[in-house]
Amino acid sequence: NYLYPDQDYGFILADYDDDRHGEIDPWFIDLAERLSRDLDAVGLPYCTGNVMATNPVWRKTITQWKDQIDYWNRRGTGRALLQFDIFFDFRASRGDPALAAELRRYVTNITKGNAHFLRAIYLSDRAHGTPLRWFGRIATERSDPDNKGKVSLKLYGSLPLVEGVRMLALREGVTATGTLARLGALNDLGVVKDDDYDDLKYAYGTICQLLLTQQISDFNGGGKVSSFINPRRLSGRQRRRLREAFKAIDDLRSRINFEIGGEIF
Repeated sequence: NYLYPDQDYGFILADYDDDRHGEIDPWFIDLAERLSRDLDAVGLPYCTGNVMATNPVWRKTITQWKDQIDYWNRRGTGRALLQFDIFFDFRASRGDPALAAELRRYVTNITKGNAHFLRAIYLSDRAHGTPLRWFGRIATERSDPDNKGKVSLKLYGSLPLVEGVRMLALREGVTATGTLARLGALNDLGVVKDDDYDDLKYAYGTICQLLLTQQISDFNGGGKVSSFINPRRLSGRQRRRLREAFKAIDDLRSRINFEIGGEIF
C-alpha cells in the first residue's frame, strides 16, 4: 500500500452485560460508519476486504476477541486464517491502550511455541514467494495486460517477507508488531543470526525504497499508483540489489517451510 493505504481497523470493546447490547452496539456501529466515511473523505479509502469496525467481525469485546483467537487455535483452517492474517499486526491507536495490551499478551501466549496453530498459518501463506528463478532471472507478469513485463513488489516482496518474520515472531513470543522491530527482537534472541538479520534488513529496505520510488514516479506522472515495477527499467545496481533481496526472502521462506511447515523443500 505505502502511498495509498486503505482502511484496516477494528474495535476492542470493554466487556459489558448482554442485556446492554442493544444500547451499546448501535453506538459503536454509528461511530464506525462515521469514522470510515471521514477516513475515506481524507484519502484513506474503504477496505475492499471489509476489514473495518463497520463489520461486526472486527467489532468485538475483549472476551469475544479472546474467544475468536481460541477458535482459530482449535479449528482455524488456512482459508479462515488468511482473511484474518492482518489481525496479528494490530496495535492501539485510540482509546484505552490496556485493552490492546491485554489482547496482545493473550495472542502471544496462545501462539508461542504452538506448532499446530503456526502450521495452519503457514498453510495459508505458503503460496507466497518471490519471483526469483534459476540463474537470477526475475519472473514477470504475463497474463495481466496492464502490468505485462512487471512484477508486484508487494505481492512477491514485502508480503512474503512480512509474513515470514511475523511467523517466527509469533512462535518465539515476540510482542513487537513492526517487521524491523520483530527482526531486531528475533536477532536479540538469537533466533535470527547476525548475517541473516543484516540480509533481511537490507531486503526490507531495498523493497521499500524501490516500491516508494516507483509509486512517487507513478503519482508525478499522473498514472495509476500501484506496487508494480518493470525490472528492465532498473539500473544494473538496482537489479542486483533486488535479486539479493529476493534471495534473502527465499532463504527465510525455506526456513519457515522446514521449521514450521515441516517440509524439507
